[in-house]
Amino acid sequence: MAKEKITDKAKQKQQNEVFKNSVDDFDRFEDFFSTNLKTIIKTFIAVAIIVAIIAVVYTKIEQKKQKIATELTTAKTVDELKTVTSKYKDSIAVYPARLTLGTLYFNDGKFEEALEVYKKLAIDAPAGESKNRASLNVAYTLEAMNKPDEAADKFAMIGANPTLPEYIRGEANFSAGRIYNAAEQDTKAKNCLKLINFKNAGMWAAQGEKLLQRIN
Repeated sequence: MAKEKITDKAKQKQQNEVFKNSVDDFDRFEDFFSTNLKTIIKTFIAVAIIVAIIAVVYTKIEQKKQKIATELTTAKTVDELKTVTSKYKDSIAVYPARLTLGTLYFNDGKFEEALEVYKKLAIDAPAGESKNRASLNVAYTLEAMNKPDEAADKFAMIGANPTLPEYIRGEANFSAGRIYNAAEQDTKAKNCLKLINFKNAGMWAAQGEKLLQRIN
């Protein structure tokens, strides 16, 4: 019994110490909070202001991007496209607009102007659809300008580039093979056509396979 009483007293003492320490910790926290209240409030306000400023800036940037993209995509005529592509030349959205401008020139038979646009776009545009299409269109424009040898060589160069998507290489190799075949350069035509992945069910694979069979 005596042992149990000692144990109970020890437990009580321990509990009292825990409670006392908790109270002391709370008092210390309360003292710290009271002493630094102004600093804490100022910090919260400063953080809130910074977050608000970031949100406003981000919103304005996004609105500006949307405005630019809208102007670039709604421009339809040569004059409109020339204006907006010059105005927003540093925007990432300018590249598809330039591609459209080149296509308008091409469709109007203004091949020199189209070639200039396509060549510049093929160099300046980042890797992607606009750059790849511009490179192909350089070759198509050369062909339209009655420069088949240059066009075929350009297509062949694109078709041999392993870093480009398969559908771009397929179109380029078929086009090169088609022009070389018309010029009776069958060896070059075959070499290009054999680079096409005929296991692909796409149009260029089907057309390329038919042309290769015809040459053979």
